Amino acid sequence: MTVNSSVKHKRGTSAQWAVATYVLKDGELGIDTTLSKIKIGNGVSLWPALPFVTAETTGATGPTGPTGATGPTGATGPTGPTGATGPTGATGATGAESTIPGPTGAASTVPGPTGPTGPTGATGPTGATGATGADSTVPGPTGPTGADSTVPGPTGPTGATGPTGANGIDGATGSTGPTGPTGPTGATGADGAHGIDGATGPTGPTGATGSTGPTGPTVDAPLTLTQSSNDANYPLTISSANQQGGGTGFSDVLKIVNSKSGATNINKHFRITDSGSLELVNSAYTAGIFTVSDIGNVYTAGAINSATIGDTGWNTVPGFNNNFTSGGSAPAYRRINNVVYMRGNLNGGTGNTTAFTLQAGYRPSTDMVIAAQQLGTANINYVTVYTDGRVVPNASSTWLTGVNFPIG
Repeated sequence: MTVNSSVKHKRGTSAQWAVATYVLKDGELGIDTTLSKIKIGNGVSLWPALPFVTAETTGATGPTGPTGATGPTGATGPTGPTGATGPTGATGATGAESTIPGPTGAASTVPGPTGPTGPTGATGPTGATGATGADSTVPGPTGPTGADSTVPGPTGPTGATGPTGANGIDGATGSTGPTGPTGPTGATGADGAHGIDGATGPTGPTGATGSTGPTGPTVDAPLTLTQSSNDANYPLTISSANQQGGGTGFSDVLKIVNSKSGATNINKHFRITDSGSLELVNSAYTAGIFTVSDIGNVYTAGAINSATIGDTGWNTVPGFNNNFTSGGSAPAYRRINNVVYMRGNLNGGTGNTTAFTLQAGYRPSTDMVIAAQQLGTANINYVTVYTDGRVVPNASSTWLTGVNFPIG
């Protein structure tokens, strides 16, 4: 009797094996259908920790495959010796004699027909079995291939890190910082000894009173200066070579006064340094408090809260693609200065497809591939952020917390 049977082994793509939690039993085969390679379980390790079976390495003996179909019958062996003749059966009863005499013929030279044979006696014992024929040299047909595995295959090994690019050209040297405030004036020296006063001279004649100068124009607030033509003179130009406080290296151009009753620190002074920086000086005219250089660098004497400069705050992802959803911690992103930060996690999507898209202003200038932890495991996967804003994990679930990148 021919028995048709088949054996199915665990199988899956490289991506499916990479996230599989199934542990192959000791000696159990697993097939990577992406790489057409085999691993053999040890009953302990997950798929990524097992080595592939190679032509140079003999793995553990696999389970016995199914018996192939019975090959064609071999040639008949030689006939065994004839068994001993069984005992002769009893002679059957003689039939009744005819009552009609036949004519007497000439004496026949041919013997008459033999009477009917009596019943056959019991069969004698079977003779010894002849020798078995030689095994067939024609292989039986291969059994059918098992169904595809539903176990995911492992992720392929990470490629070697590419060489570091050449250093970029050094940027231009920044402009010289603003000149520090002038130090306090030294104490006045002691007066010398006073000489003897001379006699008072006679009073000279009073000079003639000079004529009164013309009254300047009256300016009523508010003051509006208008220039309606392009490339004409500026509506207001302040030109100064004035230096207050005995300092050097700058020219004072404008003083602003708060004349409101009860106001304090009412003065602010603007001046331009000889190197072209615009400075704002404190009310006492003892220190510069804010400077903008001619190339746009900004300096301040006070503290700056760097956590809020250029901080957009967290933006929740408005929608997902390719079946991705929040894995329990809502994905969000923010930009502080020129760095974008992400948080939260993703789950349930299709690996290597777009999970969501970042809006303009949060996208890198070059494609970024960033390592991240797979959700629910200690495995590492990768998240690619493209210049068009697409966020593409290479797994179906991942953490986004720690995925940071510059946009400049």
